[in-house]
Amino acid sequence: MDASISNRRVFVGNLAFETTWQDLKDHFGGGEQRVFAKLLPRGCGIVEFQTAAAAAAAIAQFHGTALLGRNIVCRADRYGQSSGGGVAPRDTERKEVRRPVRDRPATAPSLKVYVGNVPWSATSGEIGSLISERTNLTPRKLVLPRDRRDRARGFAVATFGTIDEASTVVQALAGCELAGRALHVRFDQFPDDESNGGIADGRK
Repeated sequence: MDASISNRRVFVGNLAFETTWQDLKDHFGGGEQRVFAKLLPRGCGIVEFQTAAAAAAAIAQFHGTALLGRNIVCRADRYGQSSGGGVAPRDTERKEVRRPVRDRPATAPSLKVYVGNVPWSATSGEIGSLISERTNLTPRKLVLPRDRRDRARGFAVATFGTIDEASTVVQALAGCELAGRALHVRFDQFPDDESNGGIADGRK
């Protein structure tokens, strides 16, 4: 690959398996400097920019940020990683790459419910209202982490008074959408973690 092209590409790792090219594209924003976003095997992706400076700025801004509950890794694409070793076409964004979804191990019931695939624009009030409308329940605690740009980081955790209440919410919110995004709802895999306001970074 031409070095000038490689310098304009950002390698993105630690992506959730349900990530689509649209999720990747949206996470890096809609600026004119971005050329395309594409997915690679094994939870990786590539975002190309018009200039090397724009790529470097994106690495500084987005490295370590959360996308669908996982803290992504961003670095310069020094090795020209792509699906075929060549330059991806400009219309790559129009083609969604689908990966098989791995079966998740069953999560033991707990008082905490994980809500994933939350849109950037979401507020804790909107999530709380959705829960109340579907179940007539109100979380005792609802944490919606936000990034440095005050956008929702892609997931929330709601705590309830009993496991029965949490179970009701998991069942009631199955298949629900918020701002056009299908929510991923399950019992929290880290129910005892109280770091970061009760949320463990790098969730899966």
